[in-house]
Amino acid sequence: MVCYADVAINIPRDNLFTYAVEDERLLSQLEVGKRVLIPFRGRQLSGYLLGWRQKLTPEEKDRRMLPLGDIVDDRPLFTPTELEFYRRAAHYYHTPLGVALHAMLPGGLSYRSSREYCLTGGALPEMKDSGRREIAERLRKTLVGKEGMLATELARAVLLSAEQLKVVLKSGVRQGWLSVNNRLLPPVVRARHETIYEIVDFTTLDDAIAVSRISAPRKDGMRTFLRSGDFFSRRQFLGLFPGSSALLRRWQQKNWLRSRQVPWLRNIPDQGNGQEPPLAVTLTAAQEKIYRQVAAKLVQSEFSPFLI
Repeated sequence: MVCYADVAINIPRDNLFTYAVEDERLLSQLEVGKRVLIPFRGRQLSGYLLGWRQKLTPEEKDRRMLPLGDIVDDRPLFTPTELEFYRRAAHYYHTPLGVALHAMLPGGLSYRSSREYCLTGGALPEMKDSGRREIAERLRKTLVGKEGMLATELARAVLLSAEQLKVVLKSGVRQGWLSVNNRLLPPVVRARHETIYEIVDFTTLDDAIAVSRISAPRKDGMRTFLRSGDFFSRRQFLGLFPGSSALLRRWQQKNWLRSRQVPWLRNIPDQGNGQEPPLAVTLTAAQEKIYRQVAAKLVQSEFSPFLI
């Protein structure tokens, strides 16, 4: 039995990409919402499985269908019902579905492949350019005894830029003393933190801002912002009031503010126990109002845009 899987990729193209599935193991694991590994322009990428079918369209019959590489997930990342919601959102915002899925799902989910170089055992050829010969010798010494290294790893090892190394690597493959393969790189999850300030003494802080030499519009903006809640992020504050790092430092020294580092929960790991659940959040009156409006629309299963 052969079927054809439709896959969305995170590239700025509206169309889906179709791959042949013949492997019985893969056929038994097909499920909408799972990540799949696919060959794409000489490398491997991960995409999202959106469906499959038994027949090709007349236009597709003349094309060579590449085989689906593998299925990554045991369980789907989204259901068919959620997929329809994502389709509507992508259409509403005029965004390719693959790009929209990548943006809407947590980060740290995408696989990609990169070229890996290793020695073939062949001798270095004669080179007229002494500089290029020296780089080739350094590469050979670095790769001896290793199964393979990425171009970025080699660049760090021989202290050259990737651009400088690119020419030598390409010629090395062409001359036969280097070989190149694709290494599949798992998702990278970078631990990210941000500074959250708690307002300890709002009255004193507000009075200090009121009598400060800060310009009137900026002063009013700061006071309004600080009245909106008991906590705020450093990133958000500096985005609204650039150049205010010294102020935050001074307010903290006077014990009007207290700071702590909290993790960003945008990214999730592909394996392991995951990150700790977020701390309980106390909503302001305005946030509570918006929350209730969003919750009401979710219960009604209606698509409704919100500007938050």
